[in-house]
Amino acid sequence: MKRVFILFSMGLALLTNKPATAWGEDGHKIVCYIAYELLPEPAKVKLDALRDAFEFDGTTYKDYSSACDFPDLARAKVKQFRKTDKAKYKPWFDRYARFDKWHDVYLRRDDFSVAKDDCHKTEGCLLKGIEYHGAAQGGNFERAEASFFLGHWIGDIHQPLHVSFADDGGGSRYADVTGFYGSGETLHWIWDSGILRKAMGSKGRKAFADTILAPIKANPGRFSDNLIASGTRSDKANTSNFSIKLVVAGTPIDWANESYALTLSARTNYCRFHGSPSTPGNACKRVIAPDLTEAYQRDGLAIVKLRLTMASIRLKEMLLKFLGE
Repeated sequence: MKRVFILFSMGLALLTNKPATAWGEDGHKIVCYIAYELLPEPAKVKLDALRDAFEFDGTTYKDYSSACDFPDLARAKVKQFRKTDKAKYKPWFDRYARFDKWHDVYLRRDDFSVAKDDCHKTEGCLLKGIEYHGAAQGGNFERAEASFFLGHWIGDIHQPLHVSFADDGGGSRYADVTGFYGSGETLHWIWDSGILRKAMGSKGRKAFADTILAPIKANPGRFSDNLIASGTRSDKANTSNFSIKLVVAGTPIDWANESYALTLSARTNYCRFHGSPSTPGNACKRVIAPDLTEAYQRDGLAIVKLRLTMASIRLKEMLLKFLGE
């Protein structure tokens, strides 16, 4: 399809240099915490041994959930080297700059599905990252590093706006959101962190994660009806009928297409279309200055909890394969 570039008036939106940053620290740690807790004990022992063998430029981790944020730390260090050329950041640049473009899947605005060839062969994308780190070989350091990146990539591919469009960085270039979340934030930040932070409140990350983990452990073959307590009736009905076997089926391309369908849907308030979105050539145009409401938070939380749950279960299965279990 022909690539469509949409030019926006500077007077209609505030440009920001904020990069797209995946789920943010909370989301990534939640995914990896749940995945780790779902592993059988022998797999946990193997993963812990790998984690204990990891050290890079003084960076170590005491638990797997914290380690899953390492790729964003590495990306930030690479950015600092490009910005300052300081020698202390060069080891990070030399090892991790090659993964810089792997945090997203960027499509054309008139694309309506993700295909294998959408992952740029030279720069790569999330699909390449999952394939590369899921099959990584080497010693304990290399395998530990790969497990961190694998957890991070699985989280990323389940965040809707990480399967989107490069021209606005998945909604990260325009800080024009108004309403329930205040002013001056990007839509990308809302999905990275804003919805989660509102939901977690003062209870914290682990308490929130345990509300997802407990129903899975209680009924490991099927999602609980109460998994998405704040979701819509259709979300609850669909979710309660999903078996774990169905959730782990499919490929990363399928998972990317799930996220992309949400990106294009009216529920995220990211795209606007003239006529039906399914009409060939009908490109997604950015919603300018979305005014978000408390109802958006409720519906968004239903989506976020479902995507975090799916990411966690799928990561657990990929870790079992990675660890040879």
